[in-house]
Amino acid sequence: MGFTEGRDPWMLEIRFFRLKPGTGPEFYRVADEGTVPLMRKWGIHVLGHWLSSTDEDSFFLVRAFKDVEDRRAVSEAFYASEEWLAFEDTVMSMVVDYHAVTTSISVAKLAELGRVTGAVA
Repeated sequence: MGFTEGRDPWMLEIRFFRLKPGTGPEFYRVADEGTVPLMRKWGIHVLGHWLSSTDEDSFFLVRAFKDVEDRRAVSEAFYASEEWLAFEDTVMSMVVDYHAVTTSISVAKLAELGRVTGAVA
């Protein structure tokens, strides 16, 4: 995954999921084995996904997009796909709510973050 494509800066998205009690480990398993690889297949740059170290029913997902339009277009296509819809009920049955925040990030900082999280070599 390279971050030299498109413009500089990129858009960094951090999603925080509040999960139903006791579902954190299963949510992580589904993400790790299913939804995160699927996002990557669809061209979504996933930098990392974790359960909170202090609350196993809190989950974080960090993604990067070239810009606002890229985020909109890729997300619309992904969340309308049959592949995602096969996971949607399972995933959403474990979610109480979620929030997403976005910020701009330079290509250099994005690449550094990718190396730290293991998303890029």
